[in-house]
Amino acid sequence: MRRRELWTYLMNLGVSVSTPWLVLGELNSVLSAKEKVGGADLQHNYNDFLECVNIAGLVDMKYTWDQLTWNNGQNNRTWCKLDRTLINSEWTLSYPDHETEFLSPGLTSDHSTIVVTQKKQQGQNAKMFRFFNFWTFEEGYFETVARAWKST
Repeated sequence: MRRRELWTYLMNLGVSVSTPWLVLGELNSVLSAKEKVGGADLQHNYNDFLECVNIAGLVDMKYTWDQLTWNNGQNNRTWCKLDRTLINSEWTLSYPDHETEFLSPGLTSDHSTIVVTQKKQQGQNAKMFRFFNFWTFEEGYFETVARAWKST
């Protein structure tokens, strides 16, 4: 899919969906000049992307670590924020304790690996979901699971 087609798709999705959603990955566009260090100016590239993000009602998810998520790997490096996790306001309200961590580029790609995590809120007693394979050998296991799925 070409960038302009993707931006149009995201704008249409943003104005028609009222549930939490996110866009995550290598979007290969910056939102402003401050998201690029070195190399030629790309003003013509970020105007369309900025319009898309604004119309779709998206913002960057809170993030830690690298602001600039890609580099060209050359001696005279160019750094850009090309990878992101964008969320709508419904996501922010529904999942306020999530954040993105961008790992350093170069581990497996010239782009940063994106990790979305849920931070434990203070005073919250989080219970981890656990599943043990031996449960599947219990008599009536599959019937119990099927009944539970139908009731939710």
